[in-house]
Amino acid sequence: MNKRTTIGQIWIPFIFALLIIGGLAYFLFNSTANGGMQLSQWADGSLIYLLAPLIAFFMVLLVLSIAFIFFMKTSHKKILEWLGGAHLFSMNMKQKTLGFCQKTISIFSGPSGWLKDQRRDDENGRQE
Repeated sequence: MNKRTTIGQIWIPFIFALLIIGGLAYFLFNSTANGGMQLSQWADGSLIYLLAPLIAFFMVLLVLSIAFIFFMKTSHKKILEWLGGAHLFSMNMKQKTLGFCQKTISIFSGPSGWLKDQRRDDENGRQE
């Protein structure tokens, strides 16, 4: 690094940071010299500024939670219809897959598999 970049990138930000910290220290020491009341007012104000974003975030979270609960309550019947359709689709796919697997096993098991009695599956996919 040359001298110009060292001054611009290191010393100038360092001096500004020292001036800001020094100004804050002067403000702090000056406020305590006049009594604790002024310092307490500034502390209360800063506490409000620190807590305001948290309060706003949790208020938004509360509103979204209430909206989600209301949505779930009103759409309960529709969700049950959709889940019933998905259950029927899944049972249909289960039966088709089970039939395909049994045919594939009987084809590849050789002549002894063809001669054996085929057992029928009940609704749950278990052999009777």
